[in-house]
Amino acid sequence: MSKELKAIEAQAKKEAGSSLKKIKPKIVQAKDLKVKTAGDAESANTILKDIRSFRKEFESAEAKIAGPAWTTYKACKELFREPIESAKEAEGIIKGKLTVFTQKERAIETKKRAAAEAAAEKKRKAIEEKAKASEKAGDYEEADKFAEQAASVTAKPVEEAKVPSGFHTRKVWKAVTTDKLTLIIAAAEQIQNEKPEEVSLQLHELLIVNEVKLGELAKSLKGRVIIPGIRFEEVETGVGR
Repeated sequence: MSKELKAIEAQAKKEAGSSLKKIKPKIVQAKDLKVKTAGDAESANTILKDIRSFRKEFESAEAKIAGPAWTTYKACKELFREPIESAKEAEGIIKGKLTVFTQKERAIETKKRAAAEAAAEKKRKAIEEKAKASEKAGDYEEADKFAEQAASVTAKPVEEAKVPSGFHTRKVWKAVTTDKLTLIIAAAEQIQNEKPEEVSLQLHELLIVNEVKLGELAKSLKGRVIIPGIRFEEVETGVGR
């Protein structure tokens, strides 16, 4: 770490420690606070203003200390974004081509290995037929000799697939949604026809509700919309000044 960064960290530790000492009593005060009368409410509002003032002071101190470094960091991230993304894209392209090549090479190896096994099996059966013929003719010594030959027949070695050194592929399972409506219908039917506790896979759990989109919809239409299974409500929150 450079001297400049060490200095920034030291200053941040000092300011953060001081800030924490200021705010801790307010946390205790906030927890113990009881608001039952109008006077209590006024007192609570005064404390709230003090806490908000502290928070702004802390945020200002943070921005003053870390702001320049953060701005530089973001600028560096943006400058390197395109080169890094381009490198990732190039990696993906080459990995794709190497994967195709590797798959083809392994397919060729598998085919050759199967052919070698088939040839060995054919040779083995031919010798076994000779053994049977010798046994039928009463030449048991010759039959035993052929039987031993048949047992020793193995497939010819096959050259392994030419895979680039250091490169390997792996197989992973993934799910692809082909028809979302069909999934929704299946989930509904499962709930309607079966007891949930008797089903190991709850299909409705695979359906994720987009609450961010619903929240935007609630704001834009001010709750004037009906969606089965969704309740739109107006929630009041405190906004002090």
